[in-house]
Amino acid sequence: MRALEDYNKETVKNLTLLVSTCMRNLWICYVAIITGWMIFAIAGGDYQNGMFVKHYLLAVSLTGILWFVFWKVIAKRAVVLSPAVSYLVLNAYIIILLAHPSGLMIIDALLFGVIAVFPVWNNRLWVKIQLVVFAVIVLIRQAFIELIGIPQIHYMKYMNFYAVLCVGVLVFFCVQYVHTQTMVLGNAVKKDATTGLYNHEYFYEELENRMETFAGLSTKEREEGKFSLLIADIDNFKSVNDTYGHAFGDIVLIELASIVQGYCGAKDFSARYGGEEFAMILGDCNLKDALTRANTVRKKFERTVFKDTDGEEHQFTVSIGVAEYNREWNTASQFFDQADQALYKAKATGKNRVCSQ
Repeated sequence: MRALEDYNKETVKNLTLLVSTCMRNLWICYVAIITGWMIFAIAGGDYQNGMFVKHYLLAVSLTGILWFVFWKVIAKRAVVLSPAVSYLVLNAYIIILLAHPSGLMIIDALLFGVIAVFPVWNNRLWVKIQLVVFAVIVLIRQAFIELIGIPQIHYMKYMNFYAVLCVGVLVFFCVQYVHTQTMVLGNAVKKDATTGLYNHEYFYEELENRMETFAGLSTKEREEGKFSLLIADIDNFKSVNDTYGHAFGDIVLIELASIVQGYCGAKDFSARYGGEEFAMILGDCNLKDALTRANTVRKKFERTVFKDTDGEEHQFTVSIGVAEYNREWNTASQFFDQADQALYKAKATGKNRVCSQ
């Protein structure tokens, strides 16, 4: 969950930038609506002297300047505002846009579409508050329109068609955005924040899925099929952290993760099991080939040179345990224990080596 927490903290940190982006999108939609409204007014013969200056140029310029000032003074300078202040600014901007009478419910629909994609999905409470506030704003505006009695113009049917088209486009982008955010959050939950590899929980899930898939094969396919598991552990890693610091230790971890990932093919899977331990699932790989792959990783890491803050060079080693899948094992823990015992054997017999059971 650490990756998800980091993602949420980063989202809150960048909230002012997100508000600025939302204000920009609102302004673009507003300009598009006002432009469409002007075109329909001219085509419908409802154009009046001063309409362009009063209802278009003035409205577009004023709202554009407000967004630009917020972006220039707040967002660009990376000023961090509290969530409450950010939402007050956003809703104040929405009220200013809704104050213009053109488009009636069309602007409401477009604004709702933009607000729906505002990236605050990590905080459900703020989403609910935002939607409630927006609904209240729209209801008040519509009540005001009814109170002053704005007449329905004869080209409104064309405006309605235009509104449906615009809202349809926004709904499409809403779906795309939600899908993207779902994928981002899903990957954040599965990934280790330091190395970018999959984490402990997802490793076990993947191992169990592969074992279940293997069990579902025909007898002949199971006899011919094979895959192996590697567990790698950096030798004496505690002394690395104690001597050179955790920041330097993270560099060592990231480098081994890069090497492990570099030797993963399309049918393989790599993860940070925990601490200084890494795991590799090798698809279509027997014990002999897995041992060869493990030795390649070991030698590559052994040759890697690390420089500390004083410019001194250091080299480290890794021990690896290897196990080939046995059809008699029913759980992922049984499979993992075999590779883990092989790793213990590598550690007990001198480290910097590859062993199997």
